[in-house]
Amino acid sequence: MQETFPDDLKIVYRQHPLGNHYWAAIAAEGAYAAGAQGKFHEYDTLVFSQQRQMTTKLREKAVAMGKSAQEARSDEVQREVLTDLAGELGLDQARFRQDLESRAYLPQVQADTQAAMKVGARGTPASFVNGRFVSGARPFESFKAEVQKELDWDRNGNRPDFPKGTNVSQLKPKSTRPKGPDPNKVYDLTAGGAPFEGPAGAEVTVLHYLDYQ
Repeated sequence: MQETFPDDLKIVYRQHPLGNHYWAAIAAEGAYAAGAQGKFHEYDTLVFSQQRQMTTKLREKAVAMGKSAQEARSDEVQREVLTDLAGELGLDQARFRQDLESRAYLPQVQADTQAAMKVGARGTPASFVNGRFVSGARPFESFKAEVQKELDWDRNGNRPDFPKGTNVSQLKPKSTRPKGPDPNKVYDLTAGGAPFEGPAGAEVTVLHYLDYQ
């Protein structure tokens, strides 16, 4: 989603670490810490580019810190590797490290995950275009088409009356809960203080949940 979108589009990035990689949760906190210094997107791009090397980096850092390779999973080692990456971006490393040590952005990451899980979004990437669910990784043209639908509906005043999506976590019994959000419904999700691109009052909002996995 790095292409150019219309001026009346806002893209919001929320974290949804699912635990598939042990370092994903702290990396998500790091995204907000980098965003606080104005470099969320640079950090996001860098971490994704380093996914294959991350396990090796963590093991090497553990040894360099006088720890065993098995301690690569410790929060301390993970923080140091992510702080190294922050340094590559020219961030204030002391501030970045402190944000991770204090878990300053843990509540934000937890809120993101809870919001996604409530509507049944258990996988990533998961995107919502003006509340309509778009599942999985899609090419740019697919997202462009979904955004254009919203723009056309707004211009012509004929947006379908989509039913409101249900908070699936409240459905009982659990067997009645759907496997994921219904693309034919609209879900009431907000930016929740997450970083975004585009004008704040854009006509179309793409809410994008991501995970470093």
